[in-house]
Amino acid sequence: MLPESFGQLKMLTDLYMSENKFSEFPVEVTEMLSLQKLSLACNDITFLPAEIANLEELRFLDVSFNQIRQLPGAIPVGLGSVWVGL
Repeated sequence: MLPESFGQLKMLTDLYMSENKFSEFPVEVTEMLSLQKLSLACNDITFLPAEIANLEELRFLDVSFNQIRQLPGAIPVGLGSVWVGL
């Protein structure tokens, strides 16, 4: 996975980590509170953690072409676009 220090990138607004063979959602990402765009497409992720709701600035989320079968009960309030290949 990612080093814990990765979550310290507090001012990062766009993060593209597609095609990295992640089997789990990198929870360190949920500490990046300025994220507006996040792409984790084409990995092997099976679920999104509840902590994703912490990303209040997130407007675009692409988790298509993963193994996700359901979304968490809480998602970021301002999320405008979600790409999920169920």
